[in-house]
Amino acid sequence: VDHNLQCVNDYLFTINCSLSIAPSENTSDSNSSYWLTFRETSEKEEFVCLLTNTNGDYFCSVKTSDPMPDDDYYSDYDTFGDIDTFEISLCHNQNDGSEICERLVDEYMPVINIKPNAPCCLTVSHNSSQHHFTWKSTYEKYSDFTGLVDNLKYQLHYYKRGDKHNVISHEINTDSMNYSVDDHEFVPDTEYAARVRTSPNQAFYLGEWGDWSSEVHWKTAVNDLPPNTFVSGLGKVFIPLCVMVPVVLLLCYAPVKKLRQSAFIPTPAPYFHTLYSDCQGDFKV
Repeated sequence: VDHNLQCVNDYLFTINCSLSIAPSENTSDSNSSYWLTFRETSEKEEFVCLLTNTNGDYFCSVKTSDPMPDDDYYSDYDTFGDIDTFEISLCHNQNDGSEICERLVDEYMPVINIKPNAPCCLTVSHNSSQHHFTWKSTYEKYSDFTGLVDNLKYQLHYYKRGDKHNVISHEINTDSMNYSVDDHEFVPDTEYAARVRTSPNQAFYLGEWGDWSSEVHWKTAVNDLPPNTFVSGLGKVFIPLCVMVPVVLLLCYAPVKKLRQSAFIPTPAPYFHTLYSDCQGDFKV
């Protein structure tokens, strides 16, 4: 029977599974009568994952180790290893009380079925004409126990609040937990939201994208968008020219006018009028 079993893990301690179970004929068994068993191949340790029925699909979650959340001493953490394998079986209590199990997977390998935990602590800051995003993977304190910490990649989404259909996406194919975006990518005086998620880098560690982090919200400043450099340059040149040209013309016009006035030559006509009258127009000797 194909149960469409899908199991992913955080590559620390937890495995989450979903599967389909066809309704049993002539049975009134409760949901709790189904469970998955995980048997560690090398150490033969067994873990039970009780299945919950949700609209015909069954889900369960199991921890293979349960360290104290506030324990600062991590040497006892028994995280998944690169060569760990599990045998997975589906078990069921029948009406007569007997137990029946069906093996579904012979070798489940956590190293190729990773769904990382959501990042945390996403923040955004602004300086040097850029928005700077930083976050934490939540795997930092396990760096001594798993190589996954250095083999993660991230996806950053940001969008105008209320407009999730126009999402800008950046994939960061390194284990760097920061990313910067130039101001011109954002509309000024606008509310934005951002979130980030994690995936194994698909080199040695394989799997899928994890859940999104909590969103961070902020509003861009009115002057976040820089002016057009070309237009700004023209303005810086054109405006002073508009002021200087009239001043130069005025300064040049005043000396010319004064020169014209000082270079006036009077006409000799009045001096010749008396002579003309005395000689009656005859200047001959």
